[in-house]
Amino acid sequence: MTLQLGKFATLMGYEVFDSTANPNFSHSLNYGEYPYTHTGVRATWALGESTNLIAGINNGWDQMKDVNSQKTLELGLSSSAIKPFTVAGTMYTGVEPVLPPASYRQASYTTPAGVSPGYASNAAAQGNRTMLDTVITYPATASLTLVLNATWSMQDGVAYADGSTHRVKWYGAAAYANWQLDPKSRLSLRLERFDDRDGYKTWLFGDGSLGTDYRDDEATLTFGHAQADDFEWRAEARVDVVNRDGVFARPDGASTRTGIGAGLQGIYKF
Repeated sequence: MTLQLGKFATLMGYEVFDSTANPNFSHSLNYGEYPYTHTGVRATWALGESTNLIAGINNGWDQMKDVNSQKTLELGLSSSAIKPFTVAGTMYTGVEPVLPPASYRQASYTTPAGVSPGYASNAAAQGNRTMLDTVITYPATASLTLVLNATWSMQDGVAYADGSTHRVKWYGAAAYANWQLDPKSRLSLRLERFDDRDGYKTWLFGDGSLGTDYRDDEATLTFGHAQADDFEWRAEARVDVVNRDGVFARPDGASTRTGIGAGLQGIYKF
């Protein structure tokens, strides 16, 4: 058994903080919906050579100091017992703060732009939040690895503008194909759907309307070349297609549902 006490990274998801460990340099949409860190206690039991059970209690999502008296439960199970697959399942559940709609918001509440539940300084509005996450990894060949990451989430206690209280849900799924083309070059493809079924997560970031479905399908292709053992170039192209007008703007100012981006990145590892 391994015991951790303090602040540590979340168990959720395939993508992580460390850019050098991610196949793409832009993050998935679902990555932005995870908690990033937890403060509390975590125990990991090795049930065998290929299976680990993880359990913990912490202060919630991205909180050093808990904003309420309830704690969040963390459960995880990872196993490579079914060769050649590796499967990891995670659950977080606990009472977390929610933000009220704009018509109910008071000056004491943090404005929604750029704010995620868990950072709220006022915990007057709160409800149980549960997230389930699964990552399945399959090494198809010596040079090709396939990964599937699926997430389901819900939040209770969300107040709509008419005063009614709702349970909101959001979902995400991403498939990855990572090819090692040669010892120095690689190619990574990510296909993803993020479905904010009740518009809650996108509303918090000022991009949507609470109670209205928001869906984003994205495809990202990344080429990486290791110039040296400690330096890698990455070139990336990404396309997002949403189901709502007004999210993206063309150069002429007209609204479009399709966002296209490209970038070049250099990573030095030290």
